[in-house]
Amino acid sequence: MYQILLQNQYHKKMFLQYLQYAIVPSSNQDEPYRIIFIMDGSGSMGTQYPTMIQVYKKLFSGMNNVEAFQFSSSVGSLEPFLKGGTNIQIAIEQLAKILEQGVLQTNICAAFVSDGDGSENIQTLQARFKELHKRYQISFISLAVGKEFPTQLSNKLRAMIHNASSTLPAIIPVDSNDKFESAFLRVKQLAVQQKQIPIKNQVLRYPWAPPTNQVYPFEIVAVNMKENLIQTSTGIGSYVPNLSISLTFRFIQSSLQQIIQLYIIKDEKILEYIQQMIQYIYAVRNLMEEKRAIHKIALYVDLGKAIVFLENIKSGNLDLTMVGDVKLKEIMLNYTPDKTQTVDSKDSSTSQELLRKAQNQRFDLKSLEQIFTIENKNLLLSLNKIEDRFVKFHELCKGNQQLFKLVQDNQELVFQIIDSQLLFKLEQPK
Repeated sequence: MYQILLQNQYHKKMFLQYLQYAIVPSSNQDEPYRIIFIMDGSGSMGTQYPTMIQVYKKLFSGMNNVEAFQFSSSVGSLEPFLKGGTNIQIAIEQLAKILEQGVLQTNICAAFVSDGDGSENIQTLQARFKELHKRYQISFISLAVGKEFPTQLSNKLRAMIHNASSTLPAIIPVDSNDKFESAFLRVKQLAVQQKQIPIKNQVLRYPWAPPTNQVYPFEIVAVNMKENLIQTSTGIGSYVPNLSISLTFRFIQSSLQQIIQLYIIKDEKILEYIQQMIQYIYAVRNLMEEKRAIHKIALYVDLGKAIVFLENIKSGNLDLTMVGDVKLKEIMLNYTPDKTQTVDSKDSSTSQELLRKAQNQRFDLKSLEQIFTIENKNLLLSLNKIEDRFVKFHELCKGNQQLFKLVQDNQELVFQIIDSQLLFKLEQPK
């Protein structure tokens, strides 16, 4: 009991140190990749299969680093359509065989495309994939076709096969035939990965995990509040950590996705991880209450929902291994990091909405850009109290009273713009 108390005190202390977030810098070394599509050719895929193959040929014909096979009661090439049962075990055995025979690329993306159920004993393949992990970095992503996708089984497959970045989505929904193209293109985008790299900082990949300096490029990590920069050991890149809404939520999302998968495979420490996750989210909310609650109401509410979700699992009111596949898919999609776009992405609707609001309020964006130099914006990000930000902002306005009046009247919008990194994007050289 005393040991558990000490452990909880250690985690509470650690949580207070790792409450800002950053994207790990790129290593600038994309690994050669290979995509292996595992296509469900069972009879229930009859209305989807022709479209699926047509889209596959359109996007990947002639690409030497993409291959696919079909499975039903047996495995075979993509055509003709097999129309058999759904034997997922032989499909995963075929994937293992392909990798055991050796492929040129060490970065593998296995895309499992299915609509049906399966209850095969996949644990017999555990040892084989453990060996394959020594040779390959494998991303396992499920394309969930329709409503009957075997979500429980796909999570077990993910836990057994996947040894790449945990921020990659476990599930991409394909709710109708016209969604195959966007889903396949997303797989192609996600297949471009980089190997784990060492960074100079000790960061958290999950709230329950010990600090580490081995991370994946582009991964969202929690950074010690005392750090003002994370940097690769090779000096390739760096990133200024901050308290932005999008990074906070994406870190929580990826952690919750991992919790769900560990629960389903009945990890022996899952209840301990859930408790630590709850404590961490409370620490995030406490920080918001103390310093940033005014303009982060949506995030505050989402974190509250996450706490309720975890408490229900911990108390036994929600057993994820007993819920149906449809409900589990819905839960997982709610906590998929990929679902929430970052606000600084090229086509981000959030960024466009903020710009539109700013323009409607007649903000002089050029003046804002001049005021928000990189140094000034980082300074404002570090000032967590709204009143402190106003004092500093008034200094930065340098007599532009009209602009300052607009900020006073529209404080929520302005500080959303600051936190969203939108001005950082606008400042980049063309």
